Amino acid sequence: MEFNAWWMHKYVMHGFLWNLHEDHHHKQHDSWFEKNDFFFVFYAVISIGLKIAHSELDLWWALPMSAGIFAYGVAYFIVHDIFIHQRFKWLRKANNVYARGVRRAHKIHHKHIGKEKGENFGNACRSSQIFQINGYCIIIGSGLGGIATALRLRHKGYQVTIFEQNDYAGGKLHSIEKDGYRFDLGPSLFTLPHLVDQLHDLFPDHCNSFSYIKKSVGCHYFWEDGTSFKAYSNQADFVSHASDTFAESKAVINNYLNNSKSRYNLTKSLFLEKSLHKWSTYFSINTIQAIINAPFLGLFNTLHKENEVFENPKLTQLFNRYATYNGSSPYQTPGIMSMIPHLEMGIGTYYPQNGMHRISQSLYELAVKVGIEFRFRESVTKINYKDNKATGIKTPINNYKADIIVSNMDIYPTYKKLLTDYPAPQKTLDQERSSSALIFYWGINHKFPNLDLHNILFSENYPEEFDHIFNKKSLFNDPTVYINITSKETKTDAPAGCENWFVMINAPGDYGQDWEAMIVEARKNIIAKINNCLHTDISNYISTEHVLDPRGIEKNTSSYRGALYGAASNDKFAAFLRHPNFNKGLKNLYHVGGSVHPGGGIPLCLLSAQITADLIPDV
Repeated sequence: MEFNAWWMHKYVMHGFLWNLHEDHHHKQHDSWFEKNDFFFVFYAVISIGLKIAHSELDLWWALPMSAGIFAYGVAYFIVHDIFIHQRFKWLRKANNVYARGVRRAHKIHHKHIGKEKGENFGNACRSSQIFQINGYCIIIGSGLGGIATALRLRHKGYQVTIFEQNDYAGGKLHSIEKDGYRFDLGPSLFTLPHLVDQLHDLFPDHCNSFSYIKKSVGCHYFWEDGTSFKAYSNQADFVSHASDTFAESKAVINNYLNNSKSRYNLTKSLFLEKSLHKWSTYFSINTIQAIINAPFLGLFNTLHKENEVFENPKLTQLFNRYATYNGSSPYQTPGIMSMIPHLEMGIGTYYPQNGMHRISQSLYELAVKVGIEFRFRESVTKINYKDNKATGIKTPINNYKADIIVSNMDIYPTYKKLLTDYPAPQKTLDQERSSSALIFYWGINHKFPNLDLHNILFSENYPEEFDHIFNKKSLFNDPTVYINITSKETKTDAPAGCENWFVMINAPGDYGQDWEAMIVEARKNIIAKINNCLHTDISNYISTEHVLDPRGIEKNTSSYRGALYGAASNDKFAAFLRHPNFNKGLKNLYHVGGSVHPGGGIPLCLLSAQITADLIPDV
């Protein structure tokens, strides 16, 4: 029976029926049920069929086979679904050495979310070794990618130390408090939450304090002519409401979103989940499918050109906005970026309980629990190497040796500050930078019930706005304004009767502009935009203010020129031009985060950590 179970799991579940087993490894839905549950029905039918064969056909051997399959199914259900994955609230307090060993052994299999590489046999023999220390890794920077990589390497058995210039972990995912208001400093949109869950699931012995809710409305859009539109996270609701609001064909909108889903599913394995800089990536069925469908992926159109399928220019503008998710211009970035809407309308938008900073904080807390060391306020000044092999780092305090070095620092300062005497890949470093941001954190002593968690107030001239950002390196006088209000969900983020407004406009990076003058002018233009769209005078309600511009972003996070996403994606080959997750010249040096493959933003940084950790050999 054990051999049969192993064979079925390896060659059926991870073979031709992987489409049923996949969501057990890589869950992208909220349902308690999984497609994988079909196998319970499958084996139940076999067991019942054998029992009937024994009764009706008098086949003596059918009864013990039926009983054996039934007994194995019951045992599997208790051990796998109840004890290990805890789908029911039973046996959760079992915490002896054997119980922990069984859970850890199974997690070795689940550390791979794909069809390949999953260990299928002998896990119990390895479980006792899961925390054996056979290698030492240093990670430079405690941004989201750095912490996620640290957790994955700790799970592999490495001892890990993270060096961080600031006195907090999380990089851009940090928060501040001022005059009774709490603000998330950085990213405010949360998609693909399973990528965070995976990291917590690596260590089932430790309580997962991270939770989130799914939002029914992804974003609320406003135009100065009085048009407003709630973008529902459910595709059917989005299509219906968009058709009514913009007088657009439901079939056209549905077709666009279905194409978005197809493009995402066709390319995620190639562009998001694997290294583009390893030949092995290109020898797979997924890659062949992507290549065959290349003419239909929008690679040779701009995103704006793809979005001109809509008759209403407002709907085109709405979908053009998704170029900003990787800091690019819709008039330059390739049309394949039309897959991004699927993340919101297909998979959904979410909100972490108690704010975005809980993503990084929960992972930091987990990292401390599993023995990862953090050395705050200790900046790395040099990566040491010898004979084309990274050997350690230097800080103002000491030199530290390590078997593996992972830089979570922006790729530009990694070379220009930490590898000053090593030849830099200048073509990679010279790529156009992504957009940055100018952010006002406003305490508003008034409530606006017509606003949601995420709100966009659109510019009347979108092409001109992006021309200013990427070509003129300046701020347009009619900017698109993004307003994030977490007190809509977390009431304690603002005093009673008030709201905490994170008000952001896209901005060029820091190229030596007169930011003090630009900030004053931008503030006036932002207030004018808000007043025109919301029919109010917002300046009467601003009770406190904090400002962050590209200079501050670069200072706090070492992001070159304050770029939020490293290099821009304003080129059809941009994905291939990003720096790989490994260093081609220095052995044992790896890279992770928003400035390397696959790109910036929360989901891509977490996927970057997954790719990087998979490239690093097991200890």
